[in-house]
Amino acid sequence: DILRQQGPIPISQYDCENFAAMNSSSKDNTPQRTGSKNHYTPVHSSKSNHGK
Repeated sequence: DILRQQGPIPISQYDCENFAAMNSSSKDNTPQRTGSKNHYTPVHSSKSNHGK
């Protein structure tokens, strides 16, 4: 309800981008610790796309 009142279109888009960036950062950190860099290689590609 709050999101709807604030503005679903602009807020949703901003929130989505913010969330994606935060998620990307968290995921990027996880693989480095586990050492599964190869498995998370696509994450970098996704980040580039989001930036565009």
